[in-house]
Amino acid sequence: MGPNDLLQEHLKPVNECMGLLLQAEDAVVLDIETTGFSPTKHAEIIEIGAIRIDLKKGEPIDKYHKLIKPTNGRIPASITQVTNITAEMVQHAGYFEQVLPDFYDYIGDSLVVAHNASFDWFRFLQEYMLRVGRIATNDVVCTMALSKDLHPTLTKHSLAELCDYYGNSIHGHHRAFTDAKYTASICLRMRDEIEAVCPIDGLAIHTPHNLPPSSVGYADVTRMQLKSARLYQYRDKRLGRAIFFTTNLGSIYYHINRDCWGVQRQYIPQNIDLEAVKEELLKRFGVSNAYQLEEKAS
Repeated sequence: MGPNDLLQEHLKPVNECMGLLLQAEDAVVLDIETTGFSPTKHAEIIEIGAIRIDLKKGEPIDKYHKLIKPTNGRIPASITQVTNITAEMVQHAGYFEQVLPDFYDYIGDSLVVAHNASFDWFRFLQEYMLRVGRIATNDVVCTMALSKDLHPTLTKHSLAELCDYYGNSIHGHHRAFTDAKYTASICLRMRDEIEAVCPIDGLAIHTPHNLPPSSVGYADVTRMQLKSARLYQYRDKRLGRAIFFTTNLGSIYYHINRDCWGVQRQYIPQNIDLEAVKEELLKRFGVSNAYQLEEKAS
């Protein structure tokens, strides 16, 4: 069994998502901005916005917002035109390897809500969480999918169209926290609509949840088997150098120029604590900091 065996690959049926929304105590409503449309074509996340809401009380609890610096430090002009996010704005932001472990902890076991979750969650966040050693197994609800079921007469189900439908036109669209905030608003409106039709007491939907993230656990890095350590110079020399460690946990890298640890490919169905991996490797190689690992790599 590998890490992907634990992941939900696509949205659950709408009636199950409705049940999740009525049963959950709270939810993390999120949105991201990216440099493109697919991680397989090297698109990266450049902004995360989220708001945690109390679903029972219908009010916000707290919020999360981070800009993320892409690996090459550049943002395409076409993306800046849509989001108004520039390379200067992310110049001092953390890389995804530094931001996503923190965001994983922020989400915890909460229900995740997104507008077009197929893009934000399934295509990007699950993939990039794996690149930092985190297996994101949260239950997911998509407000776009819910809208298609609740409002079949609408011709469009974009976030902007739905905000107009609910009489709360969006301002500052295509920025992650703004979009998350408006998504949270329509999520609560939809929950009220669902509850009016099928109140929780009479709901015959008892959805089996995914394995919650807290149950996935972390690998014991003291038992990590190190097979090789290889120094690599990227073809684009502006990206610098990295050390790739082949282990039984997966292929783990340390990017020297960016001072970041990540996972190129994960083999095990457990989270990998990269900070613990770092400390274990420093101990095994007998060095005091990560930069000295370059001298040890072949």
